[in-house]
Amino acid sequence: MFGGKIALIMGTVILMMGGAFYAYFSYAQAEMKVLQENAAKLETAFQTQKATTLALEARMVQFQEENQKLTKDLRKAEEYKDELIGKLQRHDLTRLSEQKPKLIEKRINSATKKLFDDIEQLTAETIIKGLEVMNQELDKQIEKQDPKQ
Repeated sequence: MFGGKIALIMGTVILMMGGAFYAYFSYAQAEMKVLQENAAKLETAFQTQKATTLALEARMVQFQEENQKLTKDLRKAEEYKDELIGKLQRHDLTRLSEQKPKLIEKRINSATKKLFDDIEQLTAETIIKGLEVMNQELDKQIEKQDPKQ
């Protein structure tokens, strides 16, 4: 009888230990699943951040190139301005316009037309480039939202 009670107590202890182990094992499996999901989310976030960083670096290079081009164009424009100022200082336009009004009028009108044509061309090119960039960015956003297309 005493041996039967010990066996019963030992069996109960073994069952309790088995139940505790099963509960701990189930808890550990659930925690591992959550940790794996979090690791996958972190990996996705890392890849997104890496792609964004690469895109920003590419745009930075593009901006630097555009800035260099604009600086070069500005230098040319300043040189041309200095050239025009020099010409105006060498010539007395008031005296010339009094002596040869038709000639001066023709030259001023021709130069003004050329200047307006140049401004119109530069403005049109800038607008076209801006629209192309906007269309490209819009296409990228559409692709991100609906990759089936």
